Amino acid sequence: MTIEEFTAVISTAARVELDDPQTSFTAQGLDSLGLLNVLVAVEDSYSIEIDPASFADGLPRTPAEMHAYAESVVTTHAE
Repeated sequence: MTIEEFTAVISTAARVELDDPQTSFTAQGLDSLGLLNVLVAVEDSYSIEIDPASFADGLPRTPAEMHAYAESVVTTHAE
């Protein structure tokens, strides 16, 4: 999935227009419920599970970081 497709999917799930994949979720208007919706959308799109504690640790903070994380999890599971 491209970063553009990914951003569109999570924008729809979070009900917030995420214009810049490099800008933090919070700077683009996402609250904790929006972030939870993003997690669910990413899990559904990639058929993976994401530990919500990863947000508590400060990562991933941006759509680009979330995309890279999801892609790496998929790649790791494929091996």
